[in-house]
Amino acid sequence: MEGGMGYDTSAQREAELEDRDGMGAQDQSDVEGEAPLSGKFAKKVVNELYERYNTLRERKSAYKDLVLFLIYVSFNLSMLYLQRDASAAYSVVSTIQGSGLTPEDTETSSVDSIYEHIQSIIETFWVDPVCGDDKCEDPFEFAFYGRFGCKADCGTLGDYDQVTPVQIDLYYDFHHAAGSTPATTLMQD
Repeated sequence: MEGGMGYDTSAQREAELEDRDGMGAQDQSDVEGEAPLSGKFAKKVVNELYERYNTLRERKSAYKDLVLFLIYVSFNLSMLYLQRDASAAYSVVSTIQGSGLTPEDTETSSVDSIYEHIQSIIETFWVDPVCGDDKCEDPFEFAFYGRFGCKADCGTLGDYDQVTPVQIDLYYDFHHAAGSTPATTLMQD
């Protein structure tokens, strides 16, 4: 036994070194640090490191894609969970259908029918308030104050609020403080 390694001869050790990982004795000695690195072994090491780097980079990209996909799926599932109340969904749909926003006919025969439907929606929902119809329609009609507002429908501001007159007097003094430079002197430059 040579060196306590379990080899009878150095020839057996050389054969074992050649068989291990498909590397020769020179390459194995490079690994064990017994000799300077050869060009062939250095290429193998660099190629192996490059392959491992690419594998890790691809794995990192795949994990990132997986996390983004899981976030997307969880977002969609949470939206479905929040929309599970059928009665609330029905009340929204029935309100829209009953409001006149959806047309009576399910088929459109011409462009004119589309224009007629849009015109009916505009006339129904976008109506300018009329002052004098005995309806105070907030926020377009408001209590009369000065020359603004609708007195016929909403009354005057004094009817609604307790208005207290406030008088503000502004006084000004153009005298300069003692020792200050007069403005005429400053303007001569």
